[in-house]
Amino acid sequence: MNDRPLLPTLLLSLAVVLAGLAIGAGVTRFRLADRSVTVKGVAERAVEADIALWPMRIVA
Repeated sequence: MNDRPLLPTLLLSLAVVLAGLAIGAGVTRFRLADRSVTVKGVAERAVEADIALWPMRIVA
């Protein structure tokens, strides 16, 4: 049969599930965070952005 003890296996699987839930909650909180950029010019108006692009340049 199986030589592995049941309790350590259950604890490890529970820890993996809890870590996944914590990471998922963190990603959700990060995505829903109130992020804004203030730009001033001749005319001002509040504009809500739904996407941000951060170009990255990689040089080898």
